[in-house]
Amino acid sequence: MRRARRPGRPRHLPGFQRASRVMTLLGRLAPVPGTPPITTFAGLDAPVHVAFDPRATPRVEAQSARDALFAQGFLHARERAFQMDMARRWSAGRLAELLGPSGLPFDRFTRPLGLAASAHEAPDTWPDAIRRQAEAYVAGINAAFSTLPIPSEHRFLKVALEPWTLADTALVAGQLAWLLNDVWQARWAQHRLADRPDVWAWIHPPDWPPVSAVIVPGTGSAAPHAGTAGAGSNNWVVSGAHTASGHPLLANDPHLPTVFPSTWYAVYLESPDLSVFGASIPGIPGVIVGQNRDIAWGVTNVNPDVQDLYRVVLAADGRHYQVDEESYELDTHVESVGVRAGQPVAVPCRRTCWGPVVAEDGPSAVVSLAWPGLAPSPVVPAVLGLNRAQDWEAFTAALAEWTVPAQNFVYADRQGHIGYLMAGALPRRPERAPGPLVDGNTRRGAWDGFWPAASHPHLWDPPGGVVVTANNPVVGDKFAVPVPGRFTLGDRARRIRELLDETHQHTVETFAAIQLDVYAEQLVSLARRLAQHPALPPALVPLLDQFDGRLTADAAAPTLLHLFCWSAVPGWVREALDQPFFPGQAPGAPGAHPHPERLWELLGDRLVALVLFHWDTLDVAGGIAQAVATGTQALGPDPLAWTWGDARIVRALHPLATAARLAPVFGRPRIRLGGSSLTVLQAPEIPDPVPWPRPVRITPSWRMVLDPQNPSAAQSAIATGQSGHPLSPHYDDAVDPFAAGALFRLGPSMPVSGGFTLRPPDGA
Repeated sequence: MRRARRPGRPRHLPGFQRASRVMTLLGRLAPVPGTPPITTFAGLDAPVHVAFDPRATPRVEAQSARDALFAQGFLHARERAFQMDMARRWSAGRLAELLGPSGLPFDRFTRPLGLAASAHEAPDTWPDAIRRQAEAYVAGINAAFSTLPIPSEHRFLKVALEPWTLADTALVAGQLAWLLNDVWQARWAQHRLADRPDVWAWIHPPDWPPVSAVIVPGTGSAAPHAGTAGAGSNNWVVSGAHTASGHPLLANDPHLPTVFPSTWYAVYLESPDLSVFGASIPGIPGVIVGQNRDIAWGVTNVNPDVQDLYRVVLAADGRHYQVDEESYELDTHVESVGVRAGQPVAVPCRRTCWGPVVAEDGPSAVVSLAWPGLAPSPVVPAVLGLNRAQDWEAFTAALAEWTVPAQNFVYADRQGHIGYLMAGALPRRPERAPGPLVDGNTRRGAWDGFWPAASHPHLWDPPGGVVVTANNPVVGDKFAVPVPGRFTLGDRARRIRELLDETHQHTVETFAAIQLDVYAEQLVSLARRLAQHPALPPALVPLLDQFDGRLTADAAAPTLLHLFCWSAVPGWVREALDQPFFPGQAPGAPGAHPHPERLWELLGDRLVALVLFHWDTLDVAGGIAQAVATGTQALGPDPLAWTWGDARIVRALHPLATAARLAPVFGRPRIRLGGSSLTVLQAPEIPDPVPWPRPVRITPSWRMVLDPQNPSAAQSAIATGQSGHPLSPHYDDAVDPFAAGALFRLGPSMPVSGGFTLRPPDGA
C-alpha cells in the first residue's frame, strides 16, 4: 500500500525548482498573472467586482450580463490564454505556426475541413442581442491580452499572441464538436476491414444481444452500432421522491482527456439579468454545465450517427465526377500552412458537393465528409439562452439552436420538475445500400434535411422519477425518430441505476459516492471463469477468487484480467487491427494525429464482453501465458504486486511537457487512479499495441451535484486546477482532492474574499 500524498504538498517533478528558476531568469516564464485592485477598461458600462474562493473560482458581480461576460472573458484570457490559442488554431489548421513541424499532421487534416471559413460566418447568424453579449466577452479577452504579460508558452515558442475575435470563439466550439463526434472514424475503419469480414464478425457478432439500457424507456432495444465507443461521461437526475430534501438532485461528471490546464474553468456570474454558475470552457462565453436561479442541467456526449462518408469516383482527369446525370468539378485550392521556425507548407484542400475530402480510396476515388458541424456554429446563442432559461419551455427553446456536438441534457428546476432532452442536429436519411461508405456518384444517399427539434427524444417528469445517461443508446428500435450512434453497451448506465435504487433518500454525499464507483460486473464474470481454467498458475487462483469486482488503484486482479483480455484477442484479429488508420500513414505515438493511430479503437468497451462471448474459441492457455509474460516484463515478477494504479499511467498532459527541458516546469507526476472503460469512474487505457504501463485516455474532468431549489447546496470539483500558469498554486492544487473525490461549495455559498474591480473610464 502506498502512502497518500500529504495534503498541500507540491506536485512537482524532479528539477522543477531549478528549471523554473532558470527559465524565469531567461525571461521565458511570465510572472503569475495578477490584476491591480482597480483597473480601468473601455467597453464596460459599470464597475464589476471579482472575488475568489480558496481554489481560485471567481464570483463575478456585475450590473449587467454584458459586463459580467466582459469579466468572464478577462478571466479566461488571464488564466488560459495559451489553451485558448491552441483551441482556435487546432480548428483552423494553424497548430504548426505555434508548435512547429509536430503540428503539421493535425494541420494537414483539419485545414481542408474548412472550419475557419464557417467560423467566420457564424457570428453573422447570431441574434443581435447575443452578438453584443459575445462582443463584450471578446472585448474582455482582448483587454487581458493587451495588458497582461505574454503567456509563458508563447515566450518559449517565440510566437505572438493574436487578438481574439468572434470567429475564434466559434472555432473553439468547432474543436469541441469535432472531438466529441467520431462516427466517421468507425465508418472508415469498417471500410478498411471490408476485405476481412471474419474480423468484423468477430468484433460485431451477428447474434450479439441488443442493448436494453436505453435512456428513454419503452422505446425498445438498440442494436449495438458498428464501432461501439466505451469512454464517456455520466449524468443523472432524480425527483424529490428519491431525496432526503424532498426536491430534485442532479449530478454530472464529464470524462475527457486529462490535461493541464483543465478543459473547464469554474465560474459564478452574478448580475440582475444573468445569474449562473458551473463549468465554462475558455473561449466560449457563459456556462456549459451548471445552474442558474431557476434550473440546473448536466450533459453527456451522444455521439450520434450524423457523419456520412461519401465515396466519389473521379473521371480519368482526376478533377471531374458525376452525380447521377450531372457533372461536377472538384473544388480545389492550396493553402499555405505556416510552420514555426520553418518554411511554409502547401496543403491541398479539396471539396466535393458532399463536403471536404478527408481521404483517398484507391487511385481514382476520394472520400468526402458530410457533418452538421461544418456549418456555422449556433452554440453561443444556445449556451447564453440556456444560461437564462427559467423553465422547461425556455430550456428546450434554447437547445433547439444546438446542433453539434449532440448532447444528452438532464434537467431539474426549482418547481420540482425533472426532465431529459437530446439536443443536436439529426439528419433525415433515405434508405441506402448497406456499408460504411455512401455512393457519392448518386443522390440516392443525400440527406433530406433534419428532424425538427420538437421530435427529438425527451422525458418530462418520468413516472419513476429517475433519468440516467452514460453514453448508452438514446432510444430503441420502436421510437419514431432513429438515433443511431456510437454508444456503450450500457454497463455504466445499469450500474448507476442499481446504485440509485439502493438508497431511497439521496443526498449530495450519496451522489458523490456514485461518481467514484469502480465496480465492473463483467470483470467479476471473467475472474470466476479464468480462475477455473487449468492453465492458470495455482498461485494466481486466490487472487481471482477474492476479487470483488472493484477496480481500485491498489488491486492487482484488474491488471491480470486486462492483460489476459488483450493477450487473448486472436492473432488474426490482432493483425488486422494493427493496421494504420489511413493506408500509407505510419502509426505514431498516441495523439500524434487527429484520428486513431490504428483500428483498435473499434473495440470501444467491447473487449471484456468479446472475450467472454468468444471464450470457447479462444486460446485461453496461450492468453494466460502471454499475460503473465507481459506483466512480468513490464511490472515485475510478482503478479500480486501488479496494482492497477501502477499498470496504467494517469498523467495530466501539457503540450510543452513532451519536451525534456520543459517537462519539469509544465509536467506533473502520475496520478494513481482506479476505474476502467466499464466503471462509473471512467479511466480506459489506450488500446493495443501500446506497451505497459499503458497511458489512460480519459478520466473525470469535472464533478458536480446540484439542487435547483437550494443553490447554496451546490458542490463541484475541477480535475487539475483553475490556472494555466505552472508557477501558480492553482495550476495543480485540485489534483489530489479531485482524485480523492472531494467536492467544494459552488455558487451563492462559495466562501470568497479579496479580488479586484474592473471599471469603465471616468465619465463613460
